[in-house]
Amino acid sequence: MDDRTTPKAKPSPAAMLQIATLKRMAKNEPNIEFRRQQTAFAERATPSASAPAPSKAGK
Repeated sequence: MDDRTTPKAKPSPAAMLQIATLKRMAKNEPNIEFRRQQTAFAERATPSASAPAPSKAGK
């Protein structure tokens, strides 16, 4: 980024899009992790005849 030509108060549209995307990703990531944990918990709590649930909680 070139701060000499771009005023601080108004970032470029590309920068604003990138910031919005990053914010959306940061906001959605905990939800994805939460769903993954809930799915793993449900698989662990439910006796499944096919196979034992893989325990990868991201540790």
